[in-house]
Amino acid sequence: MTIPAERTRALRWAGEFLRELQKSDHIDPAMKREVQVILRHYPSAQRSRPRRNLVGTRQGSTSGSRRRTCLNVILEPKHTQGNRREAEVLTKALVRAALKHLGLSRRQLATLLCVSETTVGRFARGERCLKPASQQWELALMLVGVYQALCSHVDDDQDQIRLWMCSYNRALNAVPRDAVLTVEGLTRTLNYLTDS
Repeated sequence: MTIPAERTRALRWAGEFLRELQKSDHIDPAMKREVQVILRHYPSAQRSRPRRNLVGTRQGSTSGSRRRTCLNVILEPKHTQGNRREAEVLTKALVRAALKHLGLSRRQLATLLCVSETTVGRFARGERCLKPASQQWELALMLVGVYQALCSHVDDDQDQIRLWMCSYNRALNAVPRDAVLTVEGLTRTLNYLTDS
């Protein structure tokens, strides 16, 4: 099982390898053409830098005004070291998504993040923030991603989100609220929601 940062790193390495193959004089022209075709659809080095859009905005169904579904922020891990504002934003998004919208308890969130319930309480009160580039940071990004994917599937209907989280899912072979309490289950749930 890999985390998003590992997948991004692998994507970059594969791109660099293909670019090196394209420049090499030791491969036949047919292979070079194949590499060129693959690279045409491959993100450039700048585009493959990881960007995580936590939550976007969407049009309200009854009014023409823009409505915020959570927090509209783009995080670039390269700049997260030492940037307290981004840590505050992700921590707030995690608390709102997990405790308010997904229906997880503080104990369940603490279990997922491998922290104490007291620490989750400090997150909720804004007294403490997630540490950038930590395992908790990656898990928070994934859990907020689950909420964001659910919002897009059910048009931000909070009742439907809670119902989905509490109902048995055959594809996951579990109740999603229980599945997201482990790293493997959270990864499966996020992949299921983003692939469907």
